Amino acid sequence: MLPRIAATAGTRRLVVAVATVAGLTGCAAGGAASPSPSVTPPSIPASPTPVPADATLSEVHLPLDAYQLDPQDTATVLNAINTLTATCMRAKGFAYAASAVTSQSVADTPSGGGYGLDNAQQAAEYGYSSAKTVSRMTALEQGKQPGQQGSGHSDAYWIALDGSVPGAGAPGFTTSGCYNSAANQIMQYTEAASSHLDLSLPGDLVDEAQADAAKDSRVTHVTAAWSACMADQGFHYPTPAAAAQAHWPPIPSSTEKNTAVADVACKQRTNLPGVWQAVQAGYEQELISANLPALTAVAQHLTGDVNRAEKILASGPSS
Repeated sequence: MLPRIAATAGTRRLVVAVATVAGLTGCAAGGAASPSPSVTPPSIPASPTPVPADATLSEVHLPLDAYQLDPQDTATVLNAINTLTATCMRAKGFAYAASAVTSQSVADTPSGGGYGLDNAQQAAEYGYSSAKTVSRMTALEQGKQPGQQGSGHSDAYWIALDGSVPGAGAPGFTTSGCYNSAANQIMQYTEAASSHLDLSLPGDLVDEAQADAAKDSRVTHVTAAWSACMADQGFHYPTPAAAAQAHWPPIPSSTEKNTAVADVACKQRTNLPGVWQAVQAGYEQELISANLPALTAVAQHLTGDVNRAEKILASGPSS
């Protein structure tokens, strides 16, 4: 089954979820690229450019972004899938309505690279959580539990939409169901294609670059400075990840918000985001050089996805 894609982004790599919609069954690999060789610490500017405190996903750019969909293209693909799905469901006698996806809804999360939260407003309002998570948890606490996936629809509806009934066990790779068929029509990603095209490669390389950056001496040095800054304000954490992953309550407390605000302030004071981004960019560039043919193939495939999606949206919904 090809699960419907959420129109939100928790990381700069939302594109990976979109690009691999047909590869979520675990068949996206094959001989696309050899394991990347060990990389050497890249050179970076003596004074890396700071990352704006309220930067969003669409405002932070790294080399591997060129091989992934940007927020606007992501929204285009999602909207086209929903358009085709609605037409297919209508032909089967069911109504299917999905809210329009915008580039803003895709890119409205704070930048947050490997260094975590870097948005002052988010920190003050939601701590380390997102607005969506806080809203949902508040509703649960007030007894307004959101409906389950299958509520309000018959088994026939879900079979028409997804090819199976929620909770009945998902089948393997399939284009059964209107949504899966629509996604495949736009992305044209099949089991055969997966043998020579690894759409998860850009995201995997981002993860690798982040891991390399985290171990880089320049990043560990600035992280130590961040930790000292936090300690000066009464918050004792060795790394931003340790602060973000502390056992915070479901709904952010004042302590969590204060910690997050101090976290962002110390990042800005030490320029941890700027140093991390510069170092990560260097590692990403090295990984691009080592994987250029495979990355180019992914970029070409994604361009085709967007072109097909634009044509579908331009023609309008079928009657």
